[in-house]
Amino acid sequence: MNNSPSISIVLPVYNMAYFLPEALESIAQQEFRDFELIMIDDGSADLSYSILQNYAANAKHPCTLIQFDHLGLPACLNAGIRASKAKYIARMDADDVMMPNRLKIQYEYLQANREIDILGSWAIEIDTNGLPTNKLTHPQYHNQIVDFLYKGCPLIHPSLLVKKSIFNYGMYEELYPSPEDYDLWIRLRHHIVFHNIPQYLIKKRRHNNSVTGSVSNAFIFNEFKMRVSLCLSEKAYLQLFRLYIILIKLVMPISVIFYLRKIKGVFKSKYSIEEYI
Repeated sequence: MNNSPSISIVLPVYNMAYFLPEALESIAQQEFRDFELIMIDDGSADLSYSILQNYAANAKHPCTLIQFDHLGLPACLNAGIRASKAKYIARMDADDVMMPNRLKIQYEYLQANREIDILGSWAIEIDTNGLPTNKLTHPQYHNQIVDFLYKGCPLIHPSLLVKKSIFNYGMYEELYPSPEDYDLWIRLRHHIVFHNIPQYLIKKRRHNNSVTGSVSNAFIFNEFKMRVSLCLSEKAYLQLFRLYIILIKLVMPISVIFYLRKIKGVFKSKYSIEEYI
């Protein structure tokens, strides 16, 4: 007899004590009940681990709690995947909120459309106080999603419900800088079927400590390198040319201004770099 749950929710946590209780409550209130929760604390310095311990002790569903010494998000995700017992894995972030019907809608959709391997949704972006600030949408169908990979990541990571079997083709790259999800979808694009449900099934929080709220120059640069590598591997030279134009627009004005300031002293302090970008 198989006692495995239908869905394993993988929840990585790092210093999210302020938002974590709301995220956990949204998991506890899911209409779909046949799931386990795998919580991975990555060496939090706040009360996150205590909150997770308390939740696991009182939860009405199976819980697994793993603790690391700050190995990074990709390592936490891989550990959660390896510890999971279900056929399907749901991603969740510790500062986001699931709609009560999220798992139910996605699970039923995958049962009715078994060719789909990765199923995402749209999201409502919220601020620190939980107030809506934006609506996040992405292409719905597989071909549209694959085409969008040339422009950036076409999936909202914490909205995903995926077949665990896709990770037989590859896991998150632990030594590669973020965005780790974009890198993985590029590597798996020829092996799996993508789809996005055009429904708002999560609230994705934007704040100073979130990935979306604190995108670094390294993140932008790494994503750009991934896009270039994708274009080269697919011989998508038109897309590569477009990336080249974007790079020129970003780099050239700044380079020219600094050169003129240093060599010729043409531009004085009354001019700002921002005026030329």
